[in-house]
Amino acid sequence: MRFDGDGCGEVVGVALSGKREQFARLIAHGVSNAEACRIVGVHRRTGTRWRYGRTVRVS
Repeated sequence: MRFDGDGCGEVVGVALSGKREQFARLIAHGVSNAEACRIVGVHRRTGTRWRYGRTVRVS
């Protein structure tokens, strides 16, 4: 967890965990990854990472 840098003391990790839970519920209800990301307000790649975890690319 980290704190936002604007001095208001908002904890960023808590907000993201709530978005991640909402994202998971939408996916479970059959909403597409792109649509769930739009609803939750995260980038499409973030939604993909939340669904599948981080992948290691060999270049």
